[in-house]
Amino acid sequence: MNCSDKNKVHRALQRKFLIALSPSAATVNHALFRYPITSKRFKISYHTIMFLINHMRLRRALVKFMRKTRYGNAYRSNSNIIKCLRDQITKCEYICRHFSCSGLKNIVDNPTDYNKFGVDYLFTLTTVIEEACCVTKTIQKYYK
Repeated sequence: MNCSDKNKVHRALQRKFLIALSPSAATVNHALFRYPITSKRFKISYHTIMFLINHMRLRRALVKFMRKTRYGNAYRSNSNIIKCLRDQITKCEYICRHFSCSGLKNIVDNPTDYNKFGVDYLFTLTTVIEEACCVTKTIQKYYK
């Protein structure tokens, strides 16, 4: 069924159609916003994103502001994940065989320069290497 772009504004018709077809499917979290499309949080998030997309100057100003507040999307050096990563690097020699030891030390010494997602992925990989190749399990010391 074809639907004009005019009817797709803010996806209200699509949302109503999905609710009518399957109310249980409408309660599944949206992939991007992580809220059900029937929730108020979804509507607020969606309208906020659309507002920022349509207002380029405001979005650029927010990006600059977020860069100034570096801790907004990064781990601090005293967080458990950074402490655990530091211990993993020093106690398990196999991690330095798979990654650059100087690069890992730079990440641990300056964690605010790196995104949380990247540090999380790195931590996952170092934990797997440590559990597979080394006797120690540093993660148990920090996350019980």
